[in-house]
Amino acid sequence: MISQEKKLGKVKYGLGLSRMKTPFGFACNYSGDAIIYFATTSYFPEKNMATSWATDGNYGKLDDVSQSKEAFQQVFEKVFGKF
Repeated sequence: MISQEKKLGKVKYGLGLSRMKTPFGFACNYSGDAIIYFATTSYFPEKNMATSWATDGNYGKLDDVSQSKEAFQQVFEKVFGKF
């Protein structure tokens, strides 16, 4: 099992929310999943912007991909451009 820090870098977590430093500024995140979906919302207070994405057909197969640093970076680059 890969630790959360190896996946996303240093993440602060509490009450269902996490905070992490990204190349685009700090992001406040909330994510959830069930057998058939995975969803994440990230808010960037410094930019007053938010992103949300969801996948279907999870069944445990998307957990490592949907929570990977690379997945977050690709979504953020679509919104903010390459850094």
